[in-house]
Amino acid sequence: MEYFVSSCPLCGHHDAKYLIEDHGMRRDYLCPNCKRFVITEPAERQLKGLPNLRRQFAEESKALGALEFLHITVDTLTPGALPVSVKGSRSN
Repeated sequence: MEYFVSSCPLCGHHDAKYLIEDHGMRRDYLCPNCKRFVITEPAERQLKGLPNLRRQFAEESKALGALEFLHITVDTLTPGALPVSVKGSRSN
């Protein structure tokens, strides 16, 4: 697995790391500020113009436990749909 370093799409922290998953359509982030979250490429692109929603998701992600993560996605089949978050958990 190869981690890439980038700015966090939620809080902007410059030392966030991510893995590319699902043929480039999803990124699994590990941010020093927001912890772990997974975001789809369309949701990440759309969040660039939604600072309040980015802050909300950053706070949601920070509040999760060690084995939990936030999955952020957007319904690309519904015109005008906003990104949504769902809590997930990892077994390790």
